[in-house]
Amino acid sequence: MAFIWDEAHPLVLRQAPRLDRTGWLAMVFLLVLSLAVARRTPVLGLLHQPAYAILWVAGIAQDYHLFDWIDITNYHVTYRVSTQTPDGTLQSLDATTLFPQSLRATLLQAYLHDVRWMLVPLHQRPALRYSILARLAQRFCHQRALATPVTAWSRVQRIRPDNVALTQGQEQFLMTFRCTEGRAVLCRTFLAYPPETGCEPPEPMHSGNATLD
Repeated sequence: MAFIWDEAHPLVLRQAPRLDRTGWLAMVFLLVLSLAVARRTPVLGLLHQPAYAILWVAGIAQDYHLFDWIDITNYHVTYRVSTQTPDGTLQSLDATTLFPQSLRATLLQAYLHDVRWMLVPLHQRPALRYSILARLAQRFCHQRALATPVTAWSRVQRIRPDNVALTQGQEQFLMTFRCTEGRAVLCRTFLAYPPETGCEPPEPMHSGNATLD
């Protein structure tokens, strides 16, 4: 390659430039990258998936669904717990005595509302929910052995732009149980399980909703 320099004339390149191997790879990469982002472009959009697959195999493109997962599990749950005294009066209880607010407890309680962190076969979900309710009630009875029946409700709401103030959602029945000799006896739940032995069905305690479906 030769250059001629003259004070009266600019630099002249006598030999046409040629792309080496690296240059061709760069051109191919830019072409594939352009096709990968042409999802909604007429005609070229048909080549979006093959081009994206090439970049994904090469480790250049990634498909993260973190924010999709956050949106799917974006719920706000509040609980209400009360007991019915012998004269029929409803007495409110601290909800945290039945539903602890630790990270592990919160993750487990999410299964009650069909928010799952791992794959659970459909036929095993009712048993899992019942087991969680039973363990929560058992924990309560270890700490507070009330002689009167205890009933719990929940209010589950999706956190959306139109529900920032969390004013939507209906209260839903979860369970009624008794503490008998330090053991929790489930009398009624939102699941299709019969009352446990030793539980006298309490008088109905009215709330906003009867089931959690």
